[in-house]
Amino acid sequence: MLTLVSKYNTSQSGIFVDPDIKELRKPWADPIKEENIMYSGHLLLMVALYGMLFDSDDYEKEGSLTFNWNPIFWGLGPEKFEYSRKSIQDVILKEMEKNGWVGVCCEPNMVFVVCNQFPITAMRLADVRYGTHVVEDVLEKYKAAIKRKSMVKEGALFADAWRPKQDQTLPAREICFTAWACNFMNGWNSGEVHAMYSSQALGTLTKREGGLVNVERPDVAAILREMALSGKGNPNEAATRQEAATRQKALEEANNKAT
Repeated sequence: MLTLVSKYNTSQSGIFVDPDIKELRKPWADPIKEENIMYSGHLLLMVALYGMLFDSDDYEKEGSLTFNWNPIFWGLGPEKFEYSRKSIQDVILKEMEKNGWVGVCCEPNMVFVVCNQFPITAMRLADVRYGTHVVEDVLEKYKAAIKRKSMVKEGALFADAWRPKQDQTLPAREICFTAWACNFMNGWNSGEVHAMYSSQALGTLTKREGGLVNVERPDVAAILREMALSGKGNPNEAATRQEAATRQKALEEANNKAT
């Protein structure tokens, strides 16, 4: 019930994810219907893994995955949302197609690279079990779409998100989403993930004396990355790291004064 309540509230959207919204949307409780790929994608992967590990078709029957919506103090009575592994996959595919194959929204009006890795893996597992070829067609369209929208660019961090309504790609603020996404993208795109590693880690992972590697703070890492890309320093050198720390402190003090 907590999942359904959360979806019911979030489905109304808001200015954080859609700065152009003027009034809240009519809400819905179904957590699979749309704009919830971090949930539906994980669920699809869970049942696909279950099917693969135990050679089981338990979740292939419609209604084997059922959500009951029956809040006490509001509503027009109980509702039931019935799915199977296959029907969840079909909903996800429909949403991907609606968004031009860039991916399915995780929150209203926000598509993230990382969130869409889980259903891709799930589709691959189902293809192996049932002899289908769904993911091959999906990946051909998906790879083209995320490059077209500059979600993934060679030598760069993955974009934070893409807003379908505004057709706006939000640039990366730090390495978090990139590292998270690559961890799972490696399953189907290993060559490119490995090839991008060094350029993506630039500024975040720095080498220290004695063979140590340091994980820099995101704000300092961003400055180190900018300095390295502009040819103004080597993040592995102490002088460059000190300069980055000095710049970060100055920016922080300026921001504090401004507020």
